[in-house]
Order: sequence, then structure tokens, then C-alpha cells
Amino acid sequence: MSTFGKPVSASVAVLALLTACGQQSGDNTATDLVEAPPPPACVPSHEAFEPLIGSYDVVSVRAANVVDMPDMEISPEETPFGAHIDFTRDGPVIANITCECWQATDVTVSPTFAGEPQLLDIRLQASGPPRAIDGAPATRITCNDEELAVAYRADDRVITLSWETSSATLLLEKPLPESAIRDLQSALKTKGTYTGEPTGVLDQPTIDAVHAYMLRLEDIEASELPARPVITRALLGRLGVTEEVQTPQNVDVVEDVAIPPQ
Repeated sequence: MSTFGKPVSASVAVLALLTACGQQSGDNTATDLVEAPPPPACVPSHEAFEPLIGSYDVVSVRAANVVDMPDMEISPEETPFGAHIDFTRDGPVIANITCECWQATDVTVSPTFAGEPQLLDIRLQASGPPRAIDGAPATRITCNDEELAVAYRADDRVITLSWETSSATLLLEKPLPESAIRDLQSALKTKGTYTGEPTGVLDQPTIDAVHAYMLRLEDIEASELPARPVITRALLGRLGVTEEVQTPQNVDVVEDVAIPPQ
């Protein structure tokens, strides 16, 4: 990534003038006047990054107006971003991206992004039709003053990361614990879309069962359902699966303290 702390350069004429002035005054420190100023200090965006904090698997990448893309599932060999992204209070940790200053600003979801059919699964609600996300809160992420991506937090376990320089959107999902995957598989088996025994592994048969279950929901069109739907909190709620929400390790938690009576 580029860095914008550029050194100050002076023309030959300016240097000659400064040197002459220094000789006439007897001051030999004229060249100090052309030293580059220090780069501005990075102002962290801790509060803006806090809602995104967590460890995420990159489960798929989707392009605008393209839905069924099983060949674009993420693997470390096929993408420069790797298969995992962490968000901390200091910003994201992304493979092959080095950044001296991560910053974030609050924005809203654009109507164009909100209406893209490949995002139907993140708009799923615990009941009723898919929700509208036009104007929903989002976060613009910059690296060294360069706009990089916009993150939309669908819920506490799913994030979309839309690249500013392309139509690609990464789908990020927090890994489910083994116990929750077993419960998910058992629920899908009850619904008739999963035929195996619960294994606690989120494998392809389980993903296929999730896809088949979502096709049965009202207001879900097969042509608009991605090949690898993300497992949102709303989807788990529809299936009666609960998962303990982990508190991010790098966020200070203030515990309630009992105040003794006076």
C-alpha cells in the first residue's frame, strides 16, 4: 500500500538562495530549513472498529449481480486475502496487506449495494420477508488515508467487506463451535435436508443442507440464493440453534461491582 509521507524536495535555485543567505549571516545551518517535516501522527479509530472485532473465516467472494458462484469460494491458494481475517481495535489483519495507519468512519449502506441479489442471505430475518438494508450503518475502512473497503455488519457473526476498487464483496463468518454445528445438523435433519449423523464439522453436505432449507423459505427465490449462503444469527434462530456469544478478548469489559451499603 502507498504511504503519503513524502519528503520535501527543493530546487537548485532555492538551495542556492538558502546557502547564500546562510553564508552572508554566518549561519551554517541553512540546509536544516529544507528537512522533511515528520509525517502526521496516526489517529486510531478504536471506537469505530469495536463493533467489527472478532475472528472471521472468508467463506465466499461475490461479484455484483452474480449469484450462483460455487467456483469462487475462498481458498488460500486462490485469493491474496487468505481464508481468514481478524478485526481488532486497531483495524483488520489481512494477509498481504501492510498498513501503518488503519482508520474507520461511519457511513451507510448505499441503495445499489442494498439491492444486489447476491446478498439475499444476509438480509434474512428470524421471521418474515428479507429485511431492507438501504441506509443501514456501515464502516468505511481506510489504510494510510486510502479508501480500501466498506464493511457492513449483518449481525454479530457475519460481515460483508466490499472492496472500493472492484465489484467484489467478501463474505466473512465467525466459525461456529462444534456443539453449535451439531445442533445445526440435527435441526437440518429434522427439517429433512440433512441425512447424515451430526459430526460437528461444517462440511459440504451441511452447507448443501443449509442451502436446501433456505430454498423452502417463503420469499426466497432459487435464482437469488448464493451457492454458499452465510450462516447468520437469523438463520440459526429459524432453526432453533443457539450459540453462546463470545466477548472479544481485546475489548475491556467493565463488570458490575457491588457497592456496599453506606
